[in-house]
Amino acid sequence: MNKLVLIVDDDPISILVSETIIRKHHFSEEIKSFKSGKDGISYLKELLERGKELPDLIFLDVMMPIMDGWEFLDAYDEIIDKSSFEPNVIMLTALTGDKDREKAKAHPLVRTFVSKPITSEFLRSLAKGDV
Repeated sequence: MNKLVLIVDDDPISILVSETIIRKHHFSEEIKSFKSGKDGISYLKELLERGKELPDLIFLDVMMPIMDGWEFLDAYDEIIDKSSFEPNVIMLTALTGDKDREKAKAHPLVRTFVSKPITSEFLRSLAKGDV
């Protein structure tokens, strides 16, 4: 079980579905959700300033206003200590563009790229380490 999972997605329905599935499968002890990349980054900075552990996993929407998923990753990369634990980022999207999929595969912080919503099957595969 993960200690902390972070969801960053501007769609409240997607957040609700993700939180529900994560809770149903006891995938994490705690879930924090943010509707913008900026709020998610602010939360991560706050954790670091307080000396708290970073999330075990981040579910990150690709397409968001103000700060999209790629901009979030750039900001996240700037604030983390490269020698410390880095959470796995799961990029989420409602669209399945090959350009974003290829970009996600090449990014060192991204574990995988999946279509929304996350599913029970995906969480089970993730928990087993198959993803």
